[in-house]
This record gives sequence, structure tokens and C-alpha cells, in this order.
Amino acid sequence: MNEKKKIMLYLETKGISKNSFYKKTGFSQGFLNSGNTIGADKVKIIISNYPDLSLSWLVLDIGDMLNPNWMKVVSTSGDVLALYKELVDKKDVEISKLNKEIGVLVYKNTKLLHELKELKKVSTTDASTVYQSKLK
Repeated sequence: MNEKKKIMLYLETKGISKNSFYKKTGFSQGFLNSGNTIGADKVKIIISNYPDLSLSWLVLDIGDMLNPNWMKVVSTSGDVLALYKELVDKKDVEISKLNKEIGVLVYKNTKLLHELKELKKVSTTDASTVYQSKLK
């Protein structure tokens, strides 16, 4: 089922007329009857106006039609898009921190591999001496 058919199913389930949908979203009459796909800009408008409609269901065919957590989202932020942006921003910060940590670990790993290579060059007796001198 394409996105527009899903929206029509949602409207029918909720008892919302197409006219009411068009007025609330600002979309032109007949929008739901033309074409099969919806652009991201239109999806944002729809989800902003109908936060109980599950974005995952609408776009990805995952889960139920109705978002069970929509009241939490609306009452917490008042603006669904602002909440999504906040979540994305937090994830971006977390990703940046993890990338820095990965860089440090790669550096340490390279350094340890170099030390291991050096230790393999010397005999086992000498390796102990080299290791002990590094500890000092």
C-alpha cells in the first residue's frame, strides 16, 4: 500500500474527511488522489498535524498505524518536529564523541602494534628487559 492510500485509511479509521485533511494541512483538493508518493516536506506537515499517525508505519511499513506514544511526544514538546530535531542533534553529539574515542583507540592500537613488533625483534630474555625499562 502506498503512502497516500495509507493516509486515506488513517483518515477513514479516525473519521476525518478529506476536506478536513486538506484544510488542516493546506494541501490542494485532490492531493490524495493524484500520484502514489509523498515528498518529505509533505510528510512533515502531515505528521505535525496528525501526531498519532505513525511515521514508521507510513513510510517504512513498520509497526502499527497509530503511534502509541504520541501523547507523550505532544505534551513533552508541543512540536513534534522540534522534538525530532532535538533527538537528531543529541545523536550527532554522541556520534562525534564516539568518533573521537575511536580515533584515540586507533592511535593506541597502532602504538601497541609497533611496540609488539619491536619486542618480537629482540630475544625473549631481552624482551623482559625492554618491557621493564618501559615501565620506569
